[in-house]
Amino acid sequence: MNAYNDNLNLTETTKSLLASLDPRSKDVISRRYGIETDKPETLESIGREYGITRERVRQIQSQAKKNLQAMNDMLNPVSEFFLTIFKDHGGILAEDHVVAITKERLPESVSPQVVAFYLDVLAPY
Repeated sequence: MNAYNDNLNLTETTKSLLASLDPRSKDVISRRYGIETDKPETLESIGREYGITRERVRQIQSQAKKNLQAMNDMLNPVSEFFLTIFKDHGGILAEDHVVAITKERLPESVSPQVVAFYLDVLAPY
């Protein structure tokens, strides 16, 4: 286990990142990735609730991801963690394998949805 893993808490980092977004962006990101419910929702289902098109939901999601990607101070430890996983395993891994390795390396319980969220936000790393 690497030293920074002891200080990395994906649950708290995720909460902090999402708290930095406006309420609608936070809701869209949380629901699209299933961060709180473990059940990702479609653009269409979210759009219906807000009375907007799925394209508009996609735009909100895209802008929110750009805003999150700009938060280097919070994302750098997470980025280092996932980069180490990929380097240790040859560079290409299936998402479920990344989830399994994450669960082995971190003391906290991490959902597959949170891992998917970070892999998407940190892309193209």
